[in-house]
Amino acid sequence: MAQRLKYVIGKDYRPLTVLEAKGGNAFTPDYDKSNWVQARQYEDSLRQVFVEITNEDGSAYDLTGANVLFEGILPDNEHKILDNSHVVFYEDPTTGKFRFDMPAQAFSVAGQYKQAFFRVMKNYRNVATLEFKFEVLADMVVTGLVPRDYISPLDDLFNTIKETETKNVAELKKIVDDKINEITNLMSALNTANASTLAELGTARNSLLDIEKKIQEDGLFTQYQADQYKQSFDDKVNIINKKIDDGLIDMDAKIEQSNKDNANLVENKLTQIDTKVHAYPNADAIKEAYPNGSLGIFVAVDTGHQWYYLRDTWVDGGAYQASSSTTDGVKAQTSYLFPDFANGSNISISQKLSVYTFNFTGNRYIGIYNDDSQRYVKTIYIQVDKTLKLTESSALVYNATTNSVTVQPWTSDKFPNNLIILALNYYGTLYGQWAAFFDRTPEAIKSTAGLFEAFPLVGNNIEIMRADDGQHLNVKFTVKNTAKNFSILNTNSIGNLTDTGIADGTIYTLDNFDYLIFNFDSNAIEKYSYDHYTKYILNKSKHKILIYNYYGYAYGDWAKYQLQKQQIDNIQNTVSLLSNGIPPKYYFDNNYLQNKIKEINDINSFINGVSFFFITDPHFYINAGNSDKLINYIQGKTGIELTLHGGDMIRAYGSIDDIKTDVASWNSWKEHASKIVLAVSGNHDLTIKKSDHEAIGYTLSDGYKYNAITRHEETLPNIVLAGAGKNYWYADNKQQKTRFIGLDVFEMRNGNAKMGWEDNYGAKTEQLKWLVNTALKVEDDWKIVIMQHCPIDPNMEGVIPQVNPVWNILSAYQNKNKVTITNIVDDTTSFDVDFTQSKGKIILDLSGHQHVDNETYNNGILSINTLCDAYYNDDPNYTKNRTIGAINEQAFDVVSIDYDNEIIYCVRIGAGASEIRKYNFNGQELK
Repeated sequence: MAQRLKYVIGKDYRPLTVLEAKGGNAFTPDYDKSNWVQARQYEDSLRQVFVEITNEDGSAYDLTGANVLFEGILPDNEHKILDNSHVVFYEDPTTGKFRFDMPAQAFSVAGQYKQAFFRVMKNYRNVATLEFKFEVLADMVVTGLVPRDYISPLDDLFNTIKETETKNVAELKKIVDDKINEITNLMSALNTANASTLAELGTARNSLLDIEKKIQEDGLFTQYQADQYKQSFDDKVNIINKKIDDGLIDMDAKIEQSNKDNANLVENKLTQIDTKVHAYPNADAIKEAYPNGSLGIFVAVDTGHQWYYLRDTWVDGGAYQASSSTTDGVKAQTSYLFPDFANGSNISISQKLSVYTFNFTGNRYIGIYNDDSQRYVKTIYIQVDKTLKLTESSALVYNATTNSVTVQPWTSDKFPNNLIILALNYYGTLYGQWAAFFDRTPEAIKSTAGLFEAFPLVGNNIEIMRADDGQHLNVKFTVKNTAKNFSILNTNSIGNLTDTGIADGTIYTLDNFDYLIFNFDSNAIEKYSYDHYTKYILNKSKHKILIYNYYGYAYGDWAKYQLQKQQIDNIQNTVSLLSNGIPPKYYFDNNYLQNKIKEINDINSFINGVSFFFITDPHFYINAGNSDKLINYIQGKTGIELTLHGGDMIRAYGSIDDIKTDVASWNSWKEHASKIVLAVSGNHDLTIKKSDHEAIGYTLSDGYKYNAITRHEETLPNIVLAGAGKNYWYADNKQQKTRFIGLDVFEMRNGNAKMGWEDNYGAKTEQLKWLVNTALKVEDDWKIVIMQHCPIDPNMEGVIPQVNPVWNILSAYQNKNKVTITNIVDDTTSFDVDFTQSKGKIILDLSGHQHVDNETYNNGILSINTLCDAYYNDDPNYTKNRTIGAINEQAFDVVSIDYDNEIIYCVRIGAGASEIRKYNFNGQELK
């Protein structure tokens, strides 16, 4: 369950101080009636609080770069909560919205919190505390957590220390075990010596017995003989005593040395636990300084995040908070005014910082001196002609009113809106927008490729929304943009302020392939329409592209302002529906989804066989994002738990970061869809073209691919993976005697993470032999379902020859034939296969890739190719336009196989056939 809180920055709901509350006085803040949270004792992170913060003028409060903590005093007035680990910015931080997933420890005591609030931190300063009423209802049925203080940063640190301690204990145990073995060996040696001594004593005893016997027999035994026997006996006893003494001395010395070594080891380990804060320019600098890790607190200055070494890798610990913070921080800085515009400033860092300026054609600029007729931008015109010294606790600020840069003493008071903090010297460490450039020289920066692209035109409060049809973009300026709101690349290659002013509420509507540009000649924002990116570049190369609309998605500098909101208009009880993952309302209109579920349940109520979801080609960036909700909802109404996924999670064009973004979407999809998801790799997994007109791109490593596509299957029941790093597998439904086989027909890709687009089809020899000797080895009466990304039947349109070896193996198996496998993509040799004794039967082969609905029946195998889940309009037989906000935005099947009647049922959800498709095992489509 979730609850919402709303705050206006500037209002205060705290009549009492924390000290007054702790002293036992009645603590009854005058809360806003809507700002309360209620939960049941012992609940965990499913209790979510949605928070929205606005300024007093009603505009959203910008949370960019902010860290949010939940702080509270439990109802027992004894234990406290301090948690900075569970905040989620579920929308762009500029909207002022976040979600907080309350930890279980927050609900350990029933009653009303003595105090509860969210603390918002920015730039190591306390921006706001957002108070609310927090009530925990008692749970009389079960007992749960024992109350305790919960401080998430300390818990993380303690866990790190605990792991270090565990490692140290293991090392100490090894040392002790070694010493025990050493002592055991010594005792063994002493026992050996003792046995030898006993033997000598026995000899001496026998000699005495001889003497006694002679005496008893009145034999001749002189005094001299008696003295010799006595001396011999004494000598042997002395030798034995010396051996024992020497052994004990040696053992004592070794034990004493071992104790010293152990004490030194423990002392050394303890001294390595460093509590000092070490500041570095960025995370890469920390990793470079300590490649094998180190104990202590390491802070990356550019982000303000704390890093620690855990399990042989550096981990981002989130924003670092000092033990005490000023209550009034730097507020109301003008967002987006000059983002990182000082690229190239030469700032030497020590106890004093220096910012150098350069002269170019009579003007003064902070940044690169343009001395070789090249364009080095991200600079801004200012009126200074000197070197500015930043002494300790001083700030370098830009005055937007006077267009000048000055040095001012640093205080915790709020700076005026017209002053933008560029750099702060805090005990010899540089903070602020220029921190990333503190160690760079102009020469070094000019030689860095790709660093000097023109910085974006940025305006305050720009909203970019997709229209309801999914094809248009609306660009809205909610606040008037003036000369102080824009920074642009001027025609002389120097960033400057424009005179452009845009009225409040101005909206530009961009059709598909439309551009919004800044025209340097007219000094205005204009709209253009070109059907191809290259054509635009050739015709309008002097313009600055702000946005390019490509099928309802924004590309360009302003793309980051596109609001990724779900289509939730007219949905009743929106918060409850979204929190439970319910599909959008239009799927329930006219009982569409209810009727589909009834069809599925009617089929499965009488069949003996298997039922599963099949979905392919989501291309998550061009996807409405509702198929996981639909599958999850249908699963709950039908009991179908298995999903087969045909691959192609990644978009077609973009960057490495775009690949990683789509992988994150895929991981989220898996989590919210069905209980069991079995996937194969597509030709876009994990590789991407830079653009539609460039045959270059980016490919991530095979290890990254395995981690994204297959690793989650390692712990699933009844699945057998081909091996670590292999993206092919089989899974058994033993009750229904059914084997599902997933193949990777794109494993010829180069395994190195190189900068290149990879699109090489084919299965290697190792996989083909695994298919023959392992995957297809089943008992009598077993049924087999095959899945791979692209079609393999030569009779299906668009099949490529590299997959022929896979098809030849399956055809020979289905018909109990012998076959020689040739033309293997990684091998010039061939191998023979004999399936004359095969026992199973292939019921169905599933694929995607073509983005169309198609089916073939060849050599006894029914092959079904399915429409893509992405809302592409690629199927010529499906003429209705696919748009976001309609039921045809998604496309997947619920497949049910009736073994008794030998019928395959396909119920389509979304675009494609509206009726149930039925096929018999001979490939005939039934009406």
